[in-house]
Amino acid sequence: MKVAANAPTTSSSTYIKALTAYALSLAGDSSAAATLISDVYNSLTSGSPGLSQALTVEAAAYLLLAMLNESPGSYAAWALDITKLISTYHNGQGGFVSTQDTVVALQSFAAFSEAFPPTGTDLTISVTAGSQSFEIVINSENGLVLQTKLYHRRSTT
Repeated sequence: MKVAANAPTTSSSTYIKALTAYALSLAGDSSAAATLISDVYNSLTSGSPGLSQALTVEAAAYLLLAMLNESPGSYAAWALDITKLISTYHNGQGGFVSTQDTVVALQSFAAFSEAFPPTGTDLTISVTAGSQSFEIVINSENGLVLQTKLYHRRSTT
């Protein structure tokens, strides 16, 4: 891992640092990984990482994987920030910018979900539109079920 540990000193690329942080965390070099995790987090959350959208998504996903591999509890707030950042690049077809960043982003989301499993879901949504109103209840039994309600629009003519 000597090569990986030295790579960040020869590169200022946020992407390379994120990938190296993940590699170091997998190799068990927590000290070196922690330094890079902090550096990459600051770069990505500053709003100007100097990367294309695809590389920003991929770097953020590798950073998330590194944080979750190191210590999910210690990095919980940062992990949530990075998850939100990645989500901002989600497109209407279910992916992100490219195939590769989509695969890494989904892998990081799966790791996040495993590290922070959802707790009891109990939500009631009340909707009122004109004289019509209804409620939608979402709980652990129906959380993955699509629920729809018809809204009958009155004709104004």
